[in-house]
Amino acid sequence: GGSFCIAHRCGAGEGPENTIAAALKAAKNGARWLQLDVMLTKDRKLVCFHDQEEENNLQRLTDAKQGVRICDVEFKDIPDFKEKIPACASCDKDQLIDTTEYGDSGKKICSLEDFFGKVPERVPVLLELWMPKDDTLVKLAVETIRKCKRVETTVVGNPFSRKIASDLDSYAPEIPRMYYFGEILGIYFMYYMGILPFLGTYALGRGENRILNLPVFTSGFRDRIAHILKASCLSRFLLMCTSWFLYNKNLVCYLKSKGVPVFAWILNSSEDLLAGEDLGADGLMTDYTERFAEFAISESLSAS
Repeated sequence: GGSFCIAHRCGAGEGPENTIAAALKAAKNGARWLQLDVMLTKDRKLVCFHDQEEENNLQRLTDAKQGVRICDVEFKDIPDFKEKIPACASCDKDQLIDTTEYGDSGKKICSLEDFFGKVPERVPVLLELWMPKDDTLVKLAVETIRKCKRVETTVVGNPFSRKIASDLDSYAPEIPRMYYFGEILGIYFMYYMGILPFLGTYALGRGENRILNLPVFTSGFRDRIAHILKASCLSRFLLMCTSWFLYNKNLVCYLKSKGVPVFAWILNSSEDLLAGEDLGADGLMTDYTERFAEFAISESLSAS
């Protein structure tokens, strides 16, 4: 029983994000799933990387010159990570990750094919595709998933892209995908209007082949987002309203009864993890797999 651990960016608070080294460490710590981000290089190589800033997306993690984007660089020319890199925005404030502790697999941006080749197949991957210019990103991702025989252990998509969802349905209906946010909002509106149970398969699509990846806006998470966005009082109020709208145990229970797994993100404190478990989510996404393990132990002890 209980929720299982999903390592956000392969455990971005405990190792260099989206790397093989971080993924292996997270799996060793008990993560049941890995969340991984993928983009395309100039020579159309799929690489494990997240930062999407149009003009500045290599500077946080590497010594690349100002304005150099990963889509402008060939795979062989991608610089290594800096010795110390700032952890991603969802991690503890001002945290630095020392990449020198992890060898080559912790300082290099790797290809998706290499990642699949070195990370055990028993650990499923939630694969998020970013910055598509056309359908090339989706086609190459599907080709790699099939080539590496990961169809059964990969869920793919983008939380905000209807185009990626549509392309995946066209090119690879057999590969499970996540609902994008427009679909999620539609499901919630239909539920609150009382018509979701009557629309069934039409509303949920092929529910057995979908995952709902849901943000859980705990007070700590809202504060982090507000700080990142330099949010006004109105923005903070809207975040609270969104939190109320999305946090619905009955809907989560209904979706699970229809075969739709529910994942909750990004939960880094005990308060966050408890909120995700209380929601009834199957998987809890976190940057800190060791904290999750400690949380799971404390919860099992308190329940006994």
